[in-house]
Amino acid sequence: MTNMREAQQVWDNAHPPDTSRQEREHEEACKAALARYLKTGDLPGGKDASHVWDELEDDDASSLILFDMLEAYRAGDDGWLLDAAKRVADRVESIVDDMIEEGL
Repeated sequence: MTNMREAQQVWDNAHPPDTSRQEREHEEACKAALARYLKTGDLPGGKDASHVWDELEDDDASSLILFDMLEAYRAGDDGWLLDAAKRVADRVESIVDDMIEEGL
C-alpha cells in the first residue's frame, strides 16, 4: 500500500494540476477591470479612483517628483518632464494593478 501512495505522489508531482484556464480567466478579469477603471474610474470592490491617488500621495518618492516636475515645467525642460510623467504613470499603473488584484 505504501508503494502505491509513493507512486501516486510521484505521479502527482510530475503532473501538477492544469491551472491554465483559471490563470487565463483571471488575466482576462484583470484586463476587463483595468479597462473599466480607465473608462469609469471604478475599481473592483466598489473602490473609486480616489483610493489610487491616496496611495500615490502616501508614496514619498511620488510626492517629491511632483515638485521636480513643476520645476522642469517652469524651466521648459520638456524632455525631463515627459520622462517624469512616464515614471508617474508607471507608478499609477502599478498601484491600479495591485488594487485590481486585491479586488478580484
